[in-house]
Amino acid sequence: SQFSRQLSADFSVFTTRLENEITSVWDSASGLSSVANASQDSRRDGFEASLQWVADTWQFTVHYSYLDATSGDGADQAVELRRPNHSGSVTYRHSLAVQGLSVYIKADYTGVRQDIFYPPTSFSGEVVSLDPYWLTSINVNYDWNQQWQFGVRVDNALSEDYEDIIGYRGAKRRFLVHTSYRF
Repeated sequence: SQFSRQLSADFSVFTTRLENEITSVWDSASGLSSVANASQDSRRDGFEASLQWVADTWQFTVHYSYLDATSGDGADQAVELRRPNHSGSVTYRHSLAVQGLSVYIKADYTGVRQDIFYPPTSFSGEVVSLDPYWLTSINVNYDWNQQWQFGVRVDNALSEDYEDIIGYRGAKRRFLVHTSYRF
């Protein structure tokens, strides 16, 4: 068969202002945590870029996002928690030599984020940085015919240890088997 290929690129710039976001508040008199609307606006500015290369039997995609997320203004401006400046992914799809068999591998990157840690001996929180991480997933699918599809997926295939929220471990390696029928 003839080897064909196509290269494409996308680039987007965005800016968003959010008002009345719901935020967590601590009531020191009652010792309870609750929620309220934030008094200051938050801002999210950034860009996304992707590059994709498609050939007869495979596809390779790279995606990158930059995010500047802040709340407040002037001296009260702060970086928003749990939002990485840098994130992205690398994806490879391949249709194998066996008719109907394909593989999909994706590595997702999440950059450094900030969170608040509340030590057990204090009600005062301290800002900490959460480590960046890569999560890899692998999918193998088989189209048995036009109606039936079978597959296996492995999430966090390399069993990466990570946290998106301080003190809460991310999901470990997970195996899923699936089947679908198209009417």
